[in-house]
Parts: sequence; C-alpha cells; structure tokens
Amino acid sequence: MPAELPTDANEAPTEQLDARTKIIRSYTEAIVEDTVEKVAGYLDTGRFEEAVKAVRKAAELVNENRLYLGDYLFRQHTIRLQQLTDQVLKAQNQP
Repeated sequence: MPAELPTDANEAPTEQLDARTKIIRSYTEAIVEDTVEKVAGYLDTGRFEEAVKAVRKAAELVNENRLYLGDYLFRQHTIRLQQLTDQVLKAQNQP
C-alpha cells in the first residue's frame, strides 16, 4: 500500500514550518523596507515623532519574529532600524 502524499490539509509538519518561516521572513523584510520609505517621507516633512513611532513599531516586529529570522536576518534588520533611528535623531538636532 503506497504512502499518502502530503496535501495542504495533510502537509508534513516541517514543510508547514518552512512555509511559515518564509512568510514571516518576507513579511518582516517588507515591513522594514516600508518603514525606511515612511521615515524618509516623515523626515522630509519634519514629522520626527511619527518617524520614531514607525521605527519603534518595526523594531518590535523584528524582535517578535527573531526566532523565525535567525541571527543573520535579525542583525541585518536591527542594524538597519538603528541606522534609521540615528538619522531621525540627527535630523531632529539640526537647526
């Protein structure tokens, strides 16, 4: 009797986990990229508080998804968001 092939409803647990990980990684990267664009717009219009909130929200998401991202992607996103924070602070302190 042949083994039953996995289907969507009967997919192997590791395949479901891999798919979930890919989705979470893609989603997190999209949010970080969107945040980069939003912050640029906020800085152009002097909306510093909104820029800070956007970076903070993206950083929370990155931290929540740390296990799915792995060390490399987690560090990449964290560094990128820290650079954004530095940009905001620098822009706020300019006369």
